[in-house]
Amino acid sequence: MNTQDQALINKATKDLTKEDIQVLKEHFVHLYKREVPKRVSTTFLHGNVAWGLQAIEQGHDPIQLREKIYKQFKTLNTKKNTKIEPSTGTQILREWKGQTYRVTKVKEGYRYNDELFKTLTPIAKKITNSHISGPRFFGLTKQSHE
Repeated sequence: MNTQDQALINKATKDLTKEDIQVLKEHFVHLYKREVPKRVSTTFLHGNVAWGLQAIEQGHDPIQLREKIYKQFKTLNTKKNTKIEPSTGTQILREWKGQTYRVTKVKEGYRYNDELFKTLTPIAKKITNSHISGPRFFGLTKQSHE
């Protein structure tokens, strides 16, 4: 860690809100190796400088840490449910309001109460009397990242 970084870390223990905006801008440029955005608020500078100083204090490079966080955030926001397709002959049990419901996966779709359904959704609707995703109701979805 160089002397300038150590000086910045020492500033982290002080109240940044008392710093001159020009000093905050200099810290921002040093921490993030980029120009300060135009018409930036002091609140933005206080938060970003403090965050960058904390990152350094904890042994991280603020630029790399921010990129890592953005990447993880993007991954989390692209989650989507994917349907798990049971094999023929699988029995799916679901308890709903104290009653157990049994659905069997057959080649043509799903069998419930001696009726054949193409998908699980109409079965779920029949059981709950409301529109609900059949795979979700029967617990046949999983989280995936794309």
